[in-house]
Amino acid sequence: MQPKSLTVDRSIGARRAAQEVRLAQQLYTFWNTGRQRYLDAAISPQFRDNTLPPGRPQGPAGPLAASKTFRAAVPDLTCELSDVLVTGDRITARLVFRGRYHRHLQRRPGRGPTSSSTPSTSSTSAPTGSWRTGTSRTTRRC
Repeated sequence: MQPKSLTVDRSIGARRAAQEVRLAQQLYTFWNTGRQRYLDAAISPQFRDNTLPPGRPQGPAGPLAASKTFRAAVPDLTCELSDVLVTGDRITARLVFRGRYHRHLQRRPGRGPTSSSTPSTSSTSAPTGSWRTGTSRTTRRC
């Protein structure tokens, strides 16, 4: 998955920048496809979600559970990597999720219209080349 726009802090060097961009591509390809192999490539076993909602497991199982739950309600879900900003050990991304909400999600029935969600995420990557924390802020448009 290629970002539509990419901004990289050149002070981190070309090798580190490429590594950070690749991590972002793997993580957001997971959100686009739901395939665990991309999640496994992007996050470490010590991954910790700092914005964990009640009932979701901590660690790598959390994003996997979130994806499965959301894909059950929005089976044609896609994720577009619009903007990526790499600065030091921080990656900030703007994503666009699209899909038709067909099934129940958190006790709300699906109505079938196409919806779009544009969250911004900011994550810190470890020097080992894997995500160690995650935070997000989301705004929705439907």
